Amino acid sequence: KLRAGSYEARFNLGRAYFKLRKYSTSIKHYDIAGKKHGYNAKLLVQIGNSYLGAKNYAKATEFYKKAIGKNSREVEAYKGLARCMEEQNNPSAAIVYLKEGANLTRDASLFAKMGEMYFKLRDYDLAIGAFRKAIELSVNNTRYRRLIADVYFEKKDYKKAATEYEKVIALNNEVVLPYLKL
Repeated sequence: KLRAGSYEARFNLGRAYFKLRKYSTSIKHYDIAGKKHGYNAKLLVQIGNSYLGAKNYAKATEFYKKAIGKNSREVEAYKGLARCMEEQNNPSAAIVYLKEGANLTRDASLFAKMGEMYFKLRDYDLAIGAFRKAIELSVNNTRYRRLIADVYFEKKDYKKAATEYEKVIALNNEVVLPYLKL
């Protein structure tokens, strides 16, 4: 049973307002939880996420770094920092944070996002390597396979692109995009 003023109640209320995209209200409830019960790394990440949603990248970065200060293994903080850098059109800085997060866990989404950042930088070989790692960790993920196919397509290596698009279709014949490219 949740008490009205409990940490869990305030934390969950903050999350609900975050989902409603009412970021300042979300931050208010997270802050009440933190002031009453202490700011742990997960709470600091949620505050960072709210600032990120509000497009206040400086404050989001501040809170993600505070979260890492509390727990250097808080992978979600590294993901948040990478999103801040991506939103500010700085894929090179995003890659730095993604690599730090990837050193802590085997999370395919980190490698996929790294691949996207390398793709933005037009470093196609590194993008392919990152997507390959994501696929290794999540073999049946059609999105990651489509992304690596897109890189091959951009490199004009149509044979490898076609092979990867065919794998996407084999995994899910409902996916339309590979049909459009083939």
